[in-house]
Amino acid sequence: LVKKASIFFLLLTGFWSCATYQAPPPSLYIGSLPPSIVAELTLEERILAEEMWTDLKQGRGSRAEKTVSRLGMDSPIYYVSLGYINFLTNKLQSAEKFFRRALEERPELALAHAGLAQIYQKSGRDDQAFASFREVLKTEPENPWANQQYETLKKRKMEEIQQEANTSLTEGDTKRAKAALLKALYYSPQHT
Repeated sequence: LVKKASIFFLLLTGFWSCATYQAPPPSLYIGSLPPSIVAELTLEERILAEEMWTDLKQGRGSRAEKTVSRLGMDSPIYYVSLGYINFLTNKLQSAEKFFRRALEERPELALAHAGLAQIYQKSGRDDQAFASFREVLKTEPENPWANQQYETLKKRKMEEIQQEANTSLTEGDTKRAKAALLKALYYSPQHT
């Protein structure tokens, strides 16, 4: 009896270890589906889209991928969904490609800009991340996540640029100091 119980326990442990749960990366932000896009969907598509979006937010990329395939390529959220699915599995190049494809069809899609901004941040492309955060805020000026990310990045870049300009001035390289200060205008035009 003890031997059977221990074998059962080992099998149960083995099966449990095969189960995978993939939580979203800690920095991954997935906004809500825009009402303007949801309004374009049929009732069945809306149900599938909401189900898929919930799966994405909970880090269940494989389930979301199955649902997005049911929605099809004609869905207005097809490419942005594939972007987040690929982001969840850390396939950043594919995710970037899908977000860019989504923006080809809908240049104002804040969800795609937010996805790109996160990819750019993760890969150290601060200038592009900053531009993407700006694009999110053009469409959703009250987005608290985008506002916080935008301001944090702006503050950090301004401090880096100020340090670079001061170092250049100390070294007597006024050309490099001027270039750094001109770059600061990109991040904060009001600080002329």
